[in-house]
Amino acid sequence: MFQLALLAILIATPITFTYLNIRCDNLSKDIAVALNKTLNKRISSVLHLPENQPDAKSMHDLVTLVLSSRSLRSVAYFQNNHYIYSDRNASLHTPISPSLIERLKKDKLPLLYRKRSSLNQIDELHLVVKGTKGFYQLFINAPYMDDWLTNADEYLRGYVVTNNGNILINKKKSYLFHKSYHSAQFPFKVIVGAKSSQVLLGIGALAAFIFILCMLIVLIINYIQTNNFSFKKDIDRAIKNNEFIFYYQPIVCNQTHQIIGAELLCRWLYRHAQLISPNQFITKVESNGKIKPITLHLLKQLSIDKLLIAHCNKDFYVSINVTLSMLNDPRFVDDVILLIKQNPTL
Repeated sequence: MFQLALLAILIATPITFTYLNIRCDNLSKDIAVALNKTLNKRISSVLHLPENQPDAKSMHDLVTLVLSSRSLRSVAYFQNNHYIYSDRNASLHTPISPSLIERLKKDKLPLLYRKRSSLNQIDELHLVVKGTKGFYQLFINAPYMDDWLTNADEYLRGYVVTNNGNILINKKKSYLFHKSYHSAQFPFKVIVGAKSSQVLLGIGALAAFIFILCMLIVLIINYIQTNNFSFKKDIDRAIKNNEFIFYYQPIVCNQTHQIIGAELLCRWLYRHAQLISPNQFITKVESNGKIKPITLHLLKQLSIDKLLIAHCNKDFYVSINVTLSMLNDPRFVDDVILLIKQNPTL
């Protein structure tokens, strides 16, 4: 049992690692593709906005865009390092932050980074894309994106970082192993992995399944071996190991009610553990010819037992069942005659 459990663990471990490795790889790609699609959709929705003071219709379209989005918190347009307008104010003349100016100087567009809002202390993803003259800045709800990534898979977990390693979505986690996928369109990479506890849980679950499956296979094999008596080697082994045991059924006189004889019956004590009745094996051993050595084996035992069961009754007899094929076999008949000659009790 212990060896079987150990074998199940040894089999389950590489399978689990391979499976999780493939799942992590596929999930990181799927998340990156979904995130690319979302960001591209947001960018295409703002690039048609005017690059000057918006009119009433454009302002209405911008507000509708923000309100209809579950993740988009705000959109602003700036030019010459000054905001021109946003969805909350159609006329702005405030300068952009010095940190954004530095990013525009040293980083490639589009810009994508995480920052805590100074107004409401909520984390936001800032996505900055180039227009014809100025820049569009999208403020995306970071906690919403964190929840989205957390719920991307029931079992595995991941996070998104910039190419510099700064967190964009979700918190960094310690993984036993992980897979990463770099976006070709935006400056981020998705990292998906499995913790030690998750790996151990996976190995344990698969090992338990393999163990139960092996046990079922063993039980099925044992059942087949126990119930399939057509195999010659099973009969040979049973004869060699004295698994065929003897039962003497009394024959009683209906007048004196005395035991005057007995019928010799055979049972198979399979592997000395399970008692098998004749109807489960007699036909099969007759068909493969093994009934003859079994009968001779019974006769040899009878030569020993008869003195014990006859109780000094010289007329005591024992009936033995034989088949026509046995009586038609001269060699078998000769063996029986020789056995009787060698054993006067018979």
